[in-house]
Amino acid sequence: MALPSQTLRIIGVTYAGFVYDNAGTAAMAQIKKVNKVDLPLDTTDVSVEGDEQLDKVPQFNGLNIDLTFDYYDIKALGAASAFNKTVITSSPPLGATEAVPFGENAETAGIVRGFVAKFNALDTVANATGVYGIYVPIADWYVITPPSLAYKSKAQLQLKGTARKTTVDVAGDALPTGPTDGVYWYMLKF
Repeated sequence: MALPSQTLRIIGVTYAGFVYDNAGTAAMAQIKKVNKVDLPLDTTDVSVEGDEQLDKVPQFNGLNIDLTFDYYDIKALGAASAFNKTVITSSPPLGATEAVPFGENAETAGIVRGFVAKFNALDTVANATGVYGIYVPIADWYVITPPSLAYKSKAQLQLKGTARKTTVDVAGDALPTGPTDGVYWYMLKF
């Protein structure tokens, strides 16, 4: 893969989904209507002092993943490829006909899935567009937030995850030759 000439200008996110272990092979499952993908770094400034000097050295702790989708896709969350949510139809609370539980131990402990996002971008130096991606081989996904209930608003789905540094994908297969100490994520070009 040739890296972009210099800088990419994101035109739009076209795909976001989980990467899961499908009988020993990494497979992708899309969650539709992705609105926003944030990948903030978790860093800590370490202060080094001496001889009347102070330096702050940033220390990398991890890569977080914050996803926002334009609708609350419970069906996609229920798939084995996502969070294995199940619908309770036997005696749900308050006289409801169905209930989907959230915040159980398996969810709050972190559900292990990879993540991929594809996006269209303009290479501003080469003046050419292309399809690129961000691939996180393994991440721990945590509590799914309830939707906002504002009048005539979108019931957005928000998910949070933390990437793991790894040398294998979610199915246990070795990642492409690269750093021997593992990676948090890849930039892809399709």
